[in-house]
Amino acid sequence: MKRIYVILVALMVSFVATSCFEDYSEQHFFRTLTVEFEDAVARNNAPGVNYPLLPQLRNNAGNRTFRINLFGGLHGQDLTIPVRVVAESTTAVEGVHYSLPEGLNVRIPANEAFGFLTINIPELTNTQAVRLVFELESTDIVAASNNKKRIGMNIVR
Repeated sequence: MKRIYVILVALMVSFVATSCFEDYSEQHFFRTLTVEFEDAVARNNAPGVNYPLLPQLRNNAGNRTFRINLFGGLHGQDLTIPVRVVAESTTAVEGVHYSLPEGLNVRIPANEAFGFLTINIPELTNTQAVRLVFELESTDIVAASNNKKRIGMNIVR
């Protein structure tokens, strides 16, 4: 009798202890569509600024692309992500130090998780380095990641 009582108590305790666990797998899913720069994820912020500085771009570097990640799910239609040049941190001048062949809007195709920002570095005449900082902007559908929405780069001759 005592043995049956011990077995019943053990079964009851194990049932009560394991039936109360939450489903943690649902708790860690990102549900909001969010964009970030891949280079901001892979690098640490530079000292004194809230964005990473990428390796210097040299004179006549040509086209360079920067990947933008979409996380939180995929969208059934093409997404257009606005990008802005951060004027207070940028000393480079568009048309002189860089150009944007595809403009300041990045397209992420339907049901895909990546888009690309393309810049072109022409033949330069400046002797000092200039800085260029980009920032992703939120839309009605997609939010920009608070910590990974900016990247910066120095352009030198």
